[in-house]
Amino acid sequence: MEIKGKVMSTGHRYTKEDWDAFFKEIVEQGIPPTGRVSLDWWKKRTGRNISKATIQYRVNPSSRNHSRIRTQRYRKESPTVILSKKIGRFCTHSVNSEGRNNPERVRDFKFHLKNKITRFSIKGTDKLKRYENMNFSSEDLISSWKQKYSYNEDDMTVKCYLTGKTIDLRMTNLWHMDHIDPRGPNTIDNCAPTLREANQAKSDLSVEELVQLAKDILSNFGEESYANSTICAKHLAS
Repeated sequence: MEIKGKVMSTGHRYTKEDWDAFFKEIVEQGIPPTGRVSLDWWKKRTGRNISKATIQYRVNPSSRNHSRIRTQRYRKESPTVILSKKIGRFCTHSVNSEGRNNPERVRDFKFHLKNKITRFSIKGTDKLKRYENMNFSSEDLISSWKQKYSYNEDDMTVKCYLTGKTIDLRMTNLWHMDHIDPRGPNTIDNCAPTLREANQAKSDLSVEELVQLAKDILSNFGEESYANSTICAKHLAS
């Protein structure tokens, strides 16, 4: 976009030279920065009508800070902004079908794995979430899971230690790194992969307590009710 020999792009209407001239010719001369004379000055210089809010943002530091706080609060609390972000992530999400060992996916998986190990290692402590606080490396964890939970390096899958179902470790939002003994240490021997739903059901229970809870639920509803619900689920899925 060109106005009076000056190239301007949307979102950057006013150059540093414009603002320098404005402060020298208007603000330093004691002319009200949002008055009629000031607005006419901008109209004559750029060919545009400038808003008073834009001038206040530049001239008044406190106004700039208030504007920033309002914007941050809006972005954090606005349902429209929150929903737009979720839709954006949903629309741009894609499953890479160019091979399971695509280098980009492997790098991304290792990055998330280190984050999970860090969160696991500092649980129940006052340590900060930093890599130097990891109690064990991702390589050590993978080596351990190969022996215990059938880690498959080709497709990056592992068995959920609670359900026995296969977990794709690259789908990092669908699985958790669980403390087998919730009251035990943050060590590699107390660390196991589990589906998110299974870990949420287990919560702070031990494995034995979780199994007993499952038995109590099944006993309460009866095997017949369980069988009917399973048949119904299979029917809906078909």
